[in-house]
Amino acid sequence: MSNMSIFKSKYKFPDDEVIVKVTLSRDYEPNKNPAIKEIIEQIDSTETLNLPKIGETYPRLNLAQAQTLFMSIKQLFAVGRNLDVTVEKMAFQQRNEKKKWQDYLEIDNFSIDLDYLNLTVPVVKQFFTAERFENVPYDDKEKAAEDFLKEYSKQTNCKAGDLAIIPTEAQFNDEDFGRINPLVNERIEEQERTEQQRRQTELAKQRQVEEQRKAEAERQRKSQLQTSQGSATNNPKVTTVSEQTFGSRSRLNAGQQASQSNDGVQVVNDGHIFAPQFEIKEYPQSAANPSDDNYVAFMLNEKKKESNEYLRKVAEILNLSTDKDLSKQITLGRNEIEKKVNAYQEDNVNKTVIQGIKDDISSRLNDEKERERVGKVNEIEQVKKQAILEAEKIYKAAKEKAETTAENSTTKLDEELVNKYTDRANVEVKHEIDELNQKTEAQINKIIAAEVRTLNSNLSGEALTIQEKNTEKLNESYKKFSSLFAEYTNTFEQQHSNAVRKQADLKNSQYKLDEAKNNQEKLVDYKNQFEKEHENNLFNQRKVNELQEKINSLVADLKDKDFELTQKKEKKDEFSDFYKVLALQNQAQNNNNHQATSHLAEKKGSGVKWLVGGLVVLLVGTSAGLGTMIYQQNNQKVNSLVRENKQINQKLNETNKKSSAQDKLKEKNNELQKQIDQQKEMNKLLESSITKGQDNK
Repeated sequence: MSNMSIFKSKYKFPDDEVIVKVTLSRDYEPNKNPAIKEIIEQIDSTETLNLPKIGETYPRLNLAQAQTLFMSIKQLFAVGRNLDVTVEKMAFQQRNEKKKWQDYLEIDNFSIDLDYLNLTVPVVKQFFTAERFENVPYDDKEKAAEDFLKEYSKQTNCKAGDLAIIPTEAQFNDEDFGRINPLVNERIEEQERTEQQRRQTELAKQRQVEEQRKAEAERQRKSQLQTSQGSATNNPKVTTVSEQTFGSRSRLNAGQQASQSNDGVQVVNDGHIFAPQFEIKEYPQSAANPSDDNYVAFMLNEKKKESNEYLRKVAEILNLSTDKDLSKQITLGRNEIEKKVNAYQEDNVNKTVIQGIKDDISSRLNDEKERERVGKVNEIEQVKKQAILEAEKIYKAAKEKAETTAENSTTKLDEELVNKYTDRANVEVKHEIDELNQKTEAQINKIIAAEVRTLNSNLSGEALTIQEKNTEKLNESYKKFSSLFAEYTNTFEQQHSNAVRKQADLKNSQYKLDEAKNNQEKLVDYKNQFEKEHENNLFNQRKVNELQEKINSLVADLKDKDFELTQKKEKKDEFSDFYKVLALQNQAQNNNNHQATSHLAEKKGSGVKWLVGGLVVLLVGTSAGLGTMIYQQNNQKVNSLVRENKQINQKLNETNKKSSAQDKLKEKNNELQKQIDQQKEMNKLLESSITKGQDNK
């Protein structure tokens, strides 16, 4: 193995993305441990593996080389000799930007033991636990682990189920890394399943005890109820589809539901029964009202549901009792089988027998070893003698060299023979013990099969007997329930008739009450409208007052102008013309607004007429005119006042009309209010009558 040195070879691993540089502990380095050296030679001589020669690349290996080497070490040392081999350092390498191999992950003091599966386990664990990756986010660690698993699968063709399990984020946060190794995870899951089955068994026992207690209490309550009813029922025969087909259904389903445990013990007929059921129909929830047409049918249907539920519970209780009885017999049968199996094992598989096998093989192989050693030693002695003879002929030093060579060869031979025959002894002992275990297991299986057949036969007969008794009990309960439905029918029909009559009276009262409420709402609307019109009327009154103030101001202005006109008699003719125009305009305006202002005159007296008359008298009495400009200004003011007067008169007319309508609405509302009060009194009397009727019932 002189060519097994660090990086003296030129192999570049062209097809691999990841390689590992391995440093075994000192005692297991290939150049110091013959067993490791022999393993490497055997791997390199196996052409079917299609791997680069480990002897030419060590200590650098691709992942397939490393896995093959480590599994061979596990078989020889961990399995064969119960020894763990320590790998002092594994440096995983990738190519850098310059295409040179560079370390990116290191694992120290890794043990190849019985739990070793493959390299993915220590690598994935290192990604998630190493201090150098402490600040790396979970997603990045997960991505790095996935990339390594892909590369490992590509190089080794390892199955997905044998690869390391990447921890979930929750497991990572809880520092739960015990499930990374699939072998360990499988053991943990098996322990969890066993513990879960144990808890479920305990819970089932607790539920069974609780259900039996409730069933007993329910049975006593039902018994007291039936006793109190006495002879009120005649138990008429009621036949249903469920009752007619009950026997065949229970046996058929029992056969289909036969269970079988892992040891072969099975219950072909579990003895379970199925409760006969009354036919159930679907009704709307509104049918629960006694006034509904379907009330009687609905209530009978509810009673059938209660009866069906009771029958189901009784069947469940009886089935649980059956399971308990059969379970006891199964336990007794299994205990008997176990006793017979243990007896056979004690007679045929014990420490004395196994030690005898080991002693026989060890003695035989020691004899073979001694015979082979004697032959080899004789050959060595012959070589030594020949060498001594030749050395004596030449010089004395040759003799010493020959003796040294012979001694080294003998020591080496002893070591090789010890290793060789120790390995053979382990292999042959294991083979003999395996054969003994196979024979023992086959005989045990025969014993179990025979005993299981006997136990299953007894269980089937017992289950059939229990099933027939339980069926008879349940059918008796079914018949008792059937006799009660005629009595329920009369009660529910009477309740329905009373409810329908009261419902009709209540609907009539509700109609009158709704009509009164509607009239009351109209009265509120009329009242709101009246208040709104009243506010508009007040607003118009304010506008009239403002107009009166403007007219008074204008009269005062005209009086001042009249004084000036009397001083200018030369303008008399012009003023006379102005008077004529103004008089004609006023006449036309009075004709157009006569009807509009008549109502205002009734409200306000002769205010507007006095204003127009006063303007005319004032203008007639003046003796001087102001000219064209004064005429135009006064004419515009008068026209403006006339227009405002016309608008106010129209609004007053509308207000008066609405006031008349509001008065009529008030009268109508008063009448409606009286009707509402009367209707309320009638409703109170009707509700009081209904309440008394219900109380009397």
